[in-house]
Amino acid sequence: SSDLHIFQDRRFQLVFMDETGMLFLRRDIPFVQQLPPAVAITRASLGIADSEESLAPQLFPHRELTMSKALFMVNQPQKAREVIEMGLQRFPDVPELYIALANSYFFEGDAESGLANLEKALELNPGYANTWYNLGVAYLTLNRPTDAQVAFGRALRQDNTHASARYNLGVMALREGNLVQAERHFRLYTRDSPEDIQGFYSLAIALDR
Repeated sequence: SSDLHIFQDRRFQLVFMDETGMLFLRRDIPFVQQLPPAVAITRASLGIADSEESLAPQLFPHRELTMSKALFMVNQPQKAREVIEMGLQRFPDVPELYIALANSYFFEGDAESGLANLEKALELNPGYANTWYNLGVAYLTLNRPTDAQVAFGRALRQDNTHASARYNLGVMALREGNLVQAERHFRLYTRDSPEDIQGFYSLAIALDR
């Protein structure tokens, strides 16, 4: 039978978000192979000065988010977290930093801590569809399918073309035997993602039952 994207499709093995959306990582993609084996983290390497006057021009933690992403890619989540926490000291109300912090916990298998930080990100910006999607993934990890369905639904409410949320809702409906809902989700998914053969396969399963 078809399975959730987060568990089956290679693109969704690791959900990793930055300020622009979602990044799906695999260790064998060329960009990851080109990264150095380690990245030294110091305040100087981040361009962080000690005086408030010199920090004033930076209005958004681009450096921290960029550096933490690079550290995730070289499998250094703890150092990435250090960078993110440095950013939070200066930008405590930026939801993207809590999303990045959640990624660091998910990377290490700590879904509870990841969930807490996603919830904090949603408090600051409840309209970001990808945060709702990742919250749904976290709920699935914690075996909370009802909460996951709600979160995926909220992702679609914010962005009705969010393909991954649509697909996962279709799979969950299929598992529950709700074939009408499953067919609807998969038809919309194949309309929005016609290049993905998995969507047509899942639709065929829903129609064949």
